[in-house]
Formats: sequence, C-alpha cells, structure tokens
Amino acid sequence: MTVGSGLRGSFPLTIESIDKELKFIAPGTFGLGVLGHDGRFMLLYVGRSDSDVRKALKTFVGKANRFKFEYYDDPEQAFFKECEIFHFMKPKANKSHPQRAEGMPWRCPHCGVY
Repeated sequence: MTVGSGLRGSFPLTIESIDKELKFIAPGTFGLGVLGHDGRFMLLYVGRSDSDVRKALKTFVGKANRFKFEYYDDPEQAFFKECEIFHFMKPKANKSHPQRAEGMPWRCPHCGVY
C-alpha cells in the first residue's frame, strides 16, 4: 500500500502556479518533486515555512518540477507535519532531520529529537 503525504497537489513549481494555488500568508509544509513515468508525484524534498509557505516555495522555483503544500494554523503544526513526512517518506534530498524554530521547545513526535 502506498502512503501519501497528506499535502495538496501536485502543481507545477512556477511563480504563476504558486500564486494561483496559495491564496494566504500562513505557516505551512511543502513537498518538492517530479512526476514519475506513471504520472504519480515522487517526493524528493520536504520543507516548511513558519510564517509564509507561499514565499518559501518561490525560493525553490527552478530547482524542482512540482510541489505539494498544506497550510497550518501555527508553525508547530507545520513542524510536526514536516517531521512526519521526513520519517515516513524519507525524501532523498533531505540530508538531516527538520530543524525546529529557534527558541521553541518542540520535540519531534516520531523520534523525540531535541
């Protein structure tokens, strides 16, 4: 059985597509990837923004082909989702565990790091 990321998408990773799909300034988690030969999204990287996921995604234009995303009510929820995807989907481009925001007491719900 294939487990999904729980993120919305996938969409082309272009400024136009980001502006069309993301309407709010909010914390969020995103996945970057490509479409496989079977047309399914292949996750290569997971990241997040603690304040503006739309702005963060724009910094990756030209570095991947497609993206997925989800908004969260606060940065801690975005961190927890980033950790979940990191642990369960093991994206190839993520070399280390997601970092928590500076000064925050968050602990990864999957491995307890920090």
